[in-house]
Amino acid sequence: PRSLRCQAKCAGVAVGRGARWDPDGGELGTLGWTCSGAWDISDAGHAVGLFHNGSPVFQERSLVWLAQAAYGLPVGMNELGTLDNGLTKALSINNNGQVVGESRVGGVPHAFVWDNSVMTDLGTLDGQTTRAHAINDSGRIAGASRLGANDQAVYWENLSINDLGMLIGTTSTAYHIGATNEIVGTAEVSG
Repeated sequence: PRSLRCQAKCAGVAVGRGARWDPDGGELGTLGWTCSGAWDISDAGHAVGLFHNGSPVFQERSLVWLAQAAYGLPVGMNELGTLDNGLTKALSINNNGQVVGESRVGGVPHAFVWDNSVMTDLGTLDGQTTRAHAINDSGRIAGASRLGANDQAVYWENLSINDLGMLIGTTSTAYHIGATNEIVGTAEVSG
């Protein structure tokens, strides 16, 4: 499993298919694509992730699987769309139904937030790449933005990007943000 919630719900991948493990869980499906994977799950049992076709012209799309109708979408598997008709993957969902991840714009990964059926580009620090890894119930987002040759940990508040700086090393990424805005991640030390 990739994600585990307090109510004994978890999400992940089982033999190339997104899956939920809880009393009502099971395979999430693929919407006709080759494979799917689930990366996060909300307390309500809504899971997010991706599906892809696995063909020579690789295509990947964000998904949300809903345990019950919500956010203007029906029960079951739903595609979230893209920023620029490129590859996209959903990485985290909060208990308000906001989803974050990355979507390619002109072939370059850009962090996004999906809220009320609208996908919004979260921008970058200097025009390179960004990824959003997690969102808390307050809507604050943790991730990374490429600066030169290295990733830099960032967070978004009110859709505005903020540089967390380098604690040590040359590369950092924020992977999770807690309910009271604690951010955890990694830093790579060269040498």
